[in-house]
Amino acid sequence: MVTPRFSEHRSTANDPSRVTHNVRRDPNTGASLTAGRVTHRPRVSQTLHVENVVAVAVHLDTGQRRFFMTWGRIQDTVNSTALEDLVLKHAAGCDLGGVPTRAETCSSLRDASDAPYFFEALIDFAREPWPEHYDAWRSRIAQEMSVGKHLY
Repeated sequence: MVTPRFSEHRSTANDPSRVTHNVRRDPNTGASLTAGRVTHRPRVSQTLHVENVVAVAVHLDTGQRRFFMTWGRIQDTVNSTALEDLVLKHAAGCDLGGVPTRAETCSSLRDASDAPYFFEALIDFAREPWPEHYDAWRSRIAQEMSVGKHLY
């Protein structure tokens, strides 16, 4: 029996998916023998990005703002106008202490972090498993959002 040798693999600018550490490899096949340790980072498409959850500020006729959290980049990957219109439409049916006049996507979740139930909503979004088939998931979420779901 041939004893696998250790070889060192380091991250490079050309291959950022590699994790820097010693990897035990089978000398015949080159397969990793790291006994369950992660040897590669997940691909970008397999990780949840912060931009996928957004805060939308709803401005009221009283001059105050209320915040909604929801999925971002669902209606349009670049332009947030469709999302803002959708949130404004459904905000009109909520008791916000005034009449909603306009909605604006926040540049950061931090803008809404002092709002009631912010962290509960964030935890709820974090529980959603990342979909294997993003396009099908995105279509389903868009349809559900159009009837008022996923707005916290």
